[in-house]
Amino acid sequence: PTPGGGSASAVCASIGLATGTMSAVYTKPKKEKPSLDAAALSNLAKKLQEASFHSLVLAQRDEEAFTALERTWKKDNDISRTEVELIKKQALDVPLELFNHSYKNIVILDEFLPKCSKNIISDAKVSIHLLCGSARAAFQTVLVNKPSVELTKDLQAKLKQIEKIESGLIQ
Repeated sequence: PTPGGGSASAVCASIGLATGTMSAVYTKPKKEKPSLDAAALSNLAKKLQEASFHSLVLAQRDEEAFTALERTWKKDNDISRTEVELIKKQALDVPLELFNHSYKNIVILDEFLPKCSKNIISDAKVSIHLLCGSARAAFQTVLVNKPSVELTKDLQAKLKQIEKIESGLIQ
């Protein structure tokens, strides 16, 4: 039965990024913030919107990867050993891509916060919280697919950075 956790975390990322897009759209350049310009805000909104759409693509890819992986569990399958390894790799690669996608956009939105309109900053923070949840959920999906020790350590280091960013939002 799909979608499962990987797809759910990708949809969560999409919603978070849509909220981040709204925050960028509603932030307007002000005289007291000369570092903000309309083109940069428009570019940020466009990138976040594209990232939101990409998250939905990842949700679909995760569903497809899980469906393929599920086929390999059947005793009477006719899938070659090479194909099984490829399917397992895809089952790991999709949530790994989602984790990195969420992480990258958490950092982008965290850098945007000081520039965000005070009237909409809570929405930008909600965006980050949703992406943090997505990254943590994607991490769980990565783990179930047996990543290398090195990859796990790298992701755990990024999770610590995510935790630091998120804890900064609630102070």
